[in-house]
Formats: sequence, C-alpha cells, structure tokens
Amino acid sequence: MLFRQTLLYLPAQVLGPALQMLAVFAWAWWLPAADLGAFTLITATQELGYMLSLSWFSAYALRYYTATGPHRPRARQAAEMLVIAVAAVFNAALAGLMIVWLFGPAVAWAAFPFAAAFMVLRTLATHLAERARALHRIGVYTWLQLTGPALALAIGALLAAGGPLRAADALLASAAAHLVAVAPALWLLGVRLAPPRLAAVVLRRALEYGLPLVLGGGLSWLSLNLTRYLIQLFEGAHTVGLTAVGMGLGLRGAAMAAMLVTAATFPLAVKAAEESGLAAGMQQQQRNGVLLMLTLFPAVAGLLAITGDIARLLLADTYRAATIVALPLTALAGLFFNLRVHFVDQVFLLAGRTRFTLLMDVVSVGFGLLLAPVGYWLAGHWWGLFAAFAVAELLALLVALVLTWRLYGFAFPFRRAARLALASLAMLAVLHGVPAAHDMWSLAGRIALGALTYAALLAVLFPSQTRRAAGHLRRHLLFA
Repeated sequence: MLFRQTLLYLPAQVLGPALQMLAVFAWAWWLPAADLGAFTLITATQELGYMLSLSWFSAYALRYYTATGPHRPRARQAAEMLVIAVAAVFNAALAGLMIVWLFGPAVAWAAFPFAAAFMVLRTLATHLAERARALHRIGVYTWLQLTGPALALAIGALLAAGGPLRAADALLASAAAHLVAVAPALWLLGVRLAPPRLAAVVLRRALEYGLPLVLGGGLSWLSLNLTRYLIQLFEGAHTVGLTAVGMGLGLRGAAMAAMLVTAATFPLAVKAAEESGLAAGMQQQQRNGVLLMLTLFPAVAGLLAITGDIARLLLADTYRAATIVALPLTALAGLFFNLRVHFVDQVFLLAGRTRFTLLMDVVSVGFGLLLAPVGYWLAGHWWGLFAAFAVAELLALLVALVLTWRLYGFAFPFRRAARLALASLAMLAVLHGVPAAHDMWSLAGRIALGALTYAALLAVLFPSQTRRAAGHLRRHLLFA
C-alpha cells in the first residue's frame, strides 16, 4: 500500500517542486535583484497568510474529511465556506501591508490588486490540495500542484518576451495561474460557493485539533523565513534578492525530496492507527521515516556536490557568489527541518497531541532567534544568519527526537539512517572526486553518476529491501 500510494502521488511530488525550483532560476533571470527580493518576500508572506488563516481547517480536513468523518458533510461545507471567506479578507489585508512596506504608499496601489489576488488564490489552492489528499483524489491534487507553477512560468515567459519585468508582473502571472488551477478544483471536489454559515460543532472541533497547528505552523514558517526578513532589515531588498536563489534552491531542493513520499505516507500511518491502534501507527511511521530519509539524504548531498556547477552554468553573474554560500547552508537547514516536521513531529499528530508540535516549533524559533544575532555578529555578514539557521534546525530536531522517545517510546531508526547517510556521503565523495561540469551535458552526467553510485550502495547496504522494492516496481509497471 505504501509503495503504491507513493507511486500514485509521484508525478505531483516530483514535477510540482521541480517547477518551483525552475521558477527560482527563471525569475532570477527576468527580475532585477531588488524586485526578486520583493517578490520573494511577498511569496513568503503568502505562506504565513495561509498558516494563520486557513491551515488549521486544512489540518482538520486532512485528518477527518473521510466518508466516516465525525461531522455531517453539509455542516463541514458550511463551516468551510465561512473559513475561506475570512481567510480571503485576511490575506488581502496582509498583501496590502506588505506592498506598502516594500514599495511605499505612493506606488502601492498599482501592485496591490495583483498581490492580493495572488495571496488569496494561492492560499485557497493550498487548502484544496489538502482537501484532495484527505479524499484520496490524487488527480485533483496533482492538478493543483502542477497547474499554478507551470502556468505562472508560461505567463512570465510571455511577459518577459515583451520587455523587462518588475515584481508586479511576477505577481500578475502567479495570480492568473492560480485562478486557472483553483476554478475546476472547486467543482471536482464538490465545493459549492454558497453563503457561509456558522457551524459551531465543526468549527469548534476543527479549532481544537488545528489551532495548535496554526500557532506551530506560523512558528514553523518563521523558522524558515526569519533569515529573509532579517536580511531585509539589515541589508535591504537587494541583498534579499541576491540570496533568494541560493536559499530558494536549498530549501526547495530539500522540500522536493521530502515531498516525494510525504503526501502518501502520513495518511497510511493514520489509517494504521485507526484500524489497529496507536502502536501500529507508530510502526508505520517508522517505515515512513526510513522512506523519507531514503530520498532526503541523497538529495541534500547531491545539492552540496553540484552547488558550484549550478552557480556557474545556470545563474547570472549577479547571483553566483551569494548562491555558492547560501545554497549549502540552507540545504542542510532544510534537511533537518523536513526530517523533524515530516517524520518526528508527526508522532505527536498520531497521538493527537498537537500541542507538542507547537512546542517543537517554539523550540525551533527560539533557537533561531537566539542564534541569528550571534551568527550575524560573528560573521559580520548575511551568511552568518544562514549558518545560525542550520544549527537552530539541527538542535530542534534533536529535541524532538528526545521528546518522542521519552513520551511514546518512539525509536528513531538509527541503524538504517546511518546506512542511508553513509551511502549519501559516499556519493558526495565520488562527485567531489570527478571534474566540475563545464556544460549542461556534463552536469547531467555528474547527476547521473551520483544517482547510480547511490543506487549501487543501497543495493549493497539494503539487499533484501532492494530486491523487494524492485519486485514491487516491476509488478506495478506490468499491471498498471
């Protein structure tokens, strides 16, 4: 079941983040550094807007929107309409505040409609994707994950062909793309736009389950984006733009590797817990974690190995020096963050103790706030903030490991993790031993060499599991 679900979600989990990573390169070519910095900050603020306004109901939907859910569908629909309406107003207001802060009141009016539409529609698309996951509507989920990023790139390319772009053009392209993504998804998921109505029972249960996740999600967002806002504060939007490529690639690369499996895995742990008890859910979660590390470790190691190649071959001169420093540090931070959020912290979700996920996000942000000024002071430069970010996420992961073990006896699979880390480090060593890429073909060759090296090491370190996975894949390809 785990293997089949992972395969079904794979197109969305691979192509969606890949398109987002491609967007990092594309907007860096199309926008000046200051405009790229502004667009990056607005995009980060949209993620905060979703976290604060709608993520709590999305979490409730993912956990309880099943045919046998605890509340009647009509009541859930009424509550959902109310929450979406409030979220739309909140995100539009937040867009206005960001536009005024970044551009000043004199020119904010011109960019506000695009920023507001982008933030509202992307927030709704994120919620609908979670709703599709809950209902196992993999086709709708895939549509939502791919359409927005792909169309935004296509529209951006058309606009760029007509002349230089500004941040408002990027917002316009992204807003139009997410409108196209959301419209059919509403109909396919059975969401009918109707006057919202207070459904107190549903809202109360959703708040009980999701409110700690909202607070934790906001703190989680802060731990990932604090560095961007501190750079804006200390050095301005231009430096945010210079570091946006490296930070975007590092975080999205780690997130992409994690999302290869996370969409399919946690619902299976929930199902195991509901059918066979919490202990069965914990056992499934251990298997989920091994699968996560199987993709996450080599992805981050590969990014570290080809950072210089990416900077030389794919980026304009303006962004190269900053990317070479920022990408490895943020990739490591992304490794620790995704391992905690998508594996260890989900133990608390299985147990229904969402307050502990909130606690872990408090710990993460606390370490970040404590270490960021120290890192900046020691380095005397923005890269000290990125180093502090990586150390803070590592410390938060260690705290989460101790808590899950003490509270639930959850055993982290250290032996299998060590073998996966060994294979990834060996791949990194091999790639460092071959010449740097001088064109796109040689870069593709280095990536292929890394993948083959990692696969060969896995076959040696996990012989029985490799044979079993190959058999599963062969059967699915033959009888799909």
